Amino acid sequence: MNRLTTSYFFISLFLGSLIYGMQQFTSVELPSLANNYLNDFLFMPIVLFVCLFTIILIKNNKNYQLPLYIILYTCALVSIAFEYYFPKVLTRYTADIMDVCLYFVSGLLFYFLQNPSLKRIDSSSIN
Repeated sequence: MNRLTTSYFFISLFLGSLIYGMQQFTSVELPSLANNYLNDFLFMPIVLFVCLFTIILIKNNKNYQLPLYIILYTCALVSIAFEYYFPKVLTRYTADIMDVCLYFVSGLLFYFLQNPSLKRIDSSSIN
C-alpha cells in the first residue's frame, strides 16, 4: 500500500466525517456541492481502502493492489444499493445519477493512486 492511497483514505475520512458532523450537529449551511455531493465522492476511497487493507492482512502481502475490475464492481454495487434499491424502500434516500458518476470517478482515482507506476500515454506517440 503506498503513501498516496493512504493519504487519499485519511483525507477522505477526515473530510467526510467533518461534513457529516456539520450536517448533523451544527446549523452551519454548507455550499450545495459540499452538502449534496462531496460525501458521495469521498465514500469509495474509504470503502476501497478498508477492502485493500483487509486483503493485505489476509494475504500477508503488503504490495497487493486492488484490480480495476474489483474497483468497478464495488462502484457498481454501491451505485445499485444507494441509487436504485435504497431510494425505492427508504424515504431518506434519493436516486441521483451524479452520485453514480462520483462513485466511479473516485473509484478510478483510487485505482490510479494505488498504481502510480502505470505508464502514462505520451501524446507525441499518437499519430
